[in-house]
Amino acid sequence: MAVWLVSHCHTHSKREKYVRAMQKHISVDIYGRCGMTPKCSLGNGTGCSTAAILSEYKFYIAFENSFCADYVSEKFFKTYTGDNHVIPVVRGGARYDELLPNDTFVNADRFTSPKELALYLKTLAADPVSHGRVLERKDQYRVMPSANVFRDVCEAVASVNFEPKTYDIKQWMGEQCDTDPRTDV
Repeated sequence: MAVWLVSHCHTHSKREKYVRAMQKHISVDIYGRCGMTPKCSLGNGTGCSTAAILSEYKFYIAFENSFCADYVSEKFFKTYTGDNHVIPVVRGGARYDELLPNDTFVNADRFTSPKELALYLKTLAADPVSHGRVLERKDQYRVMPSANVFRDVCEAVASVNFEPKTYDIKQWMGEQCDTDPRTDV
């Protein structure tokens, strides 16, 4: 039913505990250093590419390592490339419902527990019409190639007259990120 590709096994967000709690109610296969699913070298051309793995599942667990304000990593966006007909399930510090296309993902924050989320995924997977609607909506969006993004950002920054400042990045991150404030998973 669901897959999680993960190599960082112990996180501030305790996502690994959340997934273990979900596994009591639905099947979540875990690939990578942290998983019990047969190991494979992603991208080695033997059917273990990310796209090949995602094609076998209805949901992709895209949980963040930490709860950082408005941070969304590649975990989410990888499902919007190519023909990945898998629904991302997100959990992190971002305001997903405000920042990203509605009805294209499942936000764990909408549920009171891992069990409630797992039961919702089971219900959604069993309803081909509802599941198909989410995929149709998601498939309207694509991640654009980033070849010119860095150039565009550099040009924009170079065109602004600003006074450089020094920030303590560790202090800023400490203010922006925390463990899961929403649940005692």
